[in-house]
This record gives sequence, structure tokens and C-alpha cells, in this order.
Amino acid sequence: MVTSESTVRQGHLSLTLFIVSVAFACAEPKSDGATRALVDSTPETPGSVRLTTRCYRSSHSMLLGPITKSRQNGEGPGWLRVDGLPTADGGSGEIVDANRAGLGGVWHRGTGDSLSITAADDFLRVELRLAVSDSTATGSALALSDADLERDASGKLQTFRRSWVLRASRAPCDSMPVRVM
Repeated sequence: MVTSESTVRQGHLSLTLFIVSVAFACAEPKSDGATRALVDSTPETPGSVRLTTRCYRSSHSMLLGPITKSRQNGEGPGWLRVDGLPTADGGSGEIVDANRAGLGGVWHRGTGDSLSITAADDFLRVELRLAVSDSTATGSALALSDADLERDASGKLQTFRRSWVLRASRAPCDSMPVRVM
């Protein structure tokens, strides 16, 4: 097979450009400041929002509420993380107890300062209806499960259903335990 000298040069040039491109793509920035400046200079498109996260801490379990006489009790304190507050109309969130048991969920803004939060897995569903501020989250909480039974006030076995009033104070998100998946 006969190859012309110019074809060989073009092949070497293409290979050299490829290697240089890969080197630039894989190179790490020399300083965090340069990276931060690049990220901060990225224009936001209309309708885009920089999301923040708020966390709230309750003295009781976020999964099952205050301790009861039942065998089903969570381990307080409990944490609530809401991604996107105060600017978004909805987003993701998470509730986690001190023993790292928790649920991922979603939230939606209601009227005024109210939020509706639902977190669930195959066994437990937690619904929160909260009024939130910069410092507190307060409202009704409901835990439901068709995987367990619990006696009601009359002693009759019923599908697990527990409601309570949730009161939580704003807390640093880095104090929240990491949920066991």
C-alpha cells in the first residue's frame, strides 16, 4: 500500500490536535478562584433559579412523631431538608431521624408560606402540611402504612395511621444525619 507524504503529515497533525484537545479537557484548573469565576459568570437563562436548601430540626421523629405507647416509634430528633426554598414552587426534600432512617420526598408550595411535603417508600408514607418561615416550620404531620397494624384508642387493630403537630426550628443542613439508603 502506497501512502503519500501529505497524507501521513495530515494524520500526524490530526493525532497531535486530538492529544492536545484531550489534555486541555482533562486538565484541572490551577485555582478555585478561576473555576468559581467561570461558574459565577455563567449567565442565568430567563426562568432559571439558583436553588437554596433549608433544613429544620424537630425534637421528635420526623417519620413517626412523638413517642407513643405503641411498639412503632421513631428516634428523634428528626430533620427536614427542603431544596429550593424560598424561591421555587416545588422541589425535592428529605426527612431523616437521628438513627439515619429516612425518606426522600417532594414538596409543593401552597398559599402564602405553606408547603405540602410527601415522602414515601414501599412501607411508609409521611405527609406534612407546614407553614414555614426563615426560622420555623410548623403544621400537621401524618404517617401511614398498610404494612403494619396498630391499635386505635378503643383497642381495635387498624392500619397504621399516626398524626401529630410538627414543630421544627431552622438548623444547619450539615448537622442533618446522612440517610441510610
